[in-house]
Amino acid sequence: DNATRPDSRPLRSSASVSPDVLADRPLGPPSDAVVGREHEKWGERPVLLVQFRDGESLEDNNLLEALRDRVPSWWLPDEVIRVPSMPLAGTGKIDKIRLRSLYGSA
Repeated sequence: DNATRPDSRPLRSSASVSPDVLADRPLGPPSDAVVGREHEKWGERPVLLVQFRDGESLEDNNLLEALRDRVPSWWLPDEVIRVPSMPLAGTGKIDKIRLRSLYGSA
């Protein structure tokens, strides 16, 4: 079950996708994260969550373009979601468990 996996790597069918590879960090941490979203055919597909700093703005295609030459096409996030703020865990890192609960359902 994807929800009980000890890590936060989105699954694409049976292949794990590393969020460190997908999240090219074009804006720098903690501005973006990749989480898996439920998908009827593949089980789970990656989505890119982005928090812009004041005055920043990029088109979805620009955010994904940096990844196109670095990862296989099936690893590219299906969607870019802009979030008002990234939830942080007690360690100060992005709280991927909370992001999955907020954005992981289809």
